Amino acid sequence: MGCSNQTDKPNKENNENGGVDVACNRNAEEISALLPAEAAEYFRQTEAKHFDPETAIGSRFTGVHSLRELLELAQTQRGTLAGDNRHLLMKMGVPETYLLPICRYLLVHTPGKVGIISVDELRDDETVYAKRTKTGVPCTLYVVRDTLPDTDIATIIIGPNEDENSSTKEMIWTAHPGLPIPPATREIYQDGDTLTVSDLRNENSPLAGRLFLNVMEKPKGN
Repeated sequence: MGCSNQTDKPNKENNENGGVDVACNRNAEEISALLPAEAAEYFRQTEAKHFDPETAIGSRFTGVHSLRELLELAQTQRGTLAGDNRHLLMKMGVPETYLLPICRYLLVHTPGKVGIISVDELRDDETVYAKRTKTGVPCTLYVVRDTLPDTDIATIIIGPNEDENSSTKEMIWTAHPGLPIPPATREIYQDGDTLTVSDLRNENSPLAGRLFLNVMEKPKGN
């Protein structure tokens, strides 16, 4: 039996299903512990980047529509939001160096579009755009493509809640369809900057050796 509408039922049935209510409350608390209120704006920006087809840059979910829905799905599939799937990801081919030691990783089965591309697949003259998609993290560097490939897996990345007024120990750092790539850790370009792929390949570039870029799907009709 699911958690929905349990509190609206008569007291007798609630008592008979007390175990369900307790489990539902525990599930809700587990989700809330990863979505602290003080990070609400950051989560809104994350959803704009990875869920909203009108504003997405990079990989985009098509089967769920919010971080909360994604966590509920992960909870259903895994039974809990505890644990770390990093070893499973490594077995799937993700290098250990792509995974941050202070984070944990949850693998979820859900449809989406993969908006990540290897720099090796790009021409030197292709334009790369920089855009501020989330406060407090480096600008997203991306190229534009007509379509994005499909996937049926996604990654949730959970790390420490570093807010000075933190109400939880952990929070979602990001979530996206597909497997993890090395995270951007340095602010090099500013919102609105443009460059070319050859700039990234230049050995004197501060981003020389960067392996991947985000991809924005070209709006339909353009």
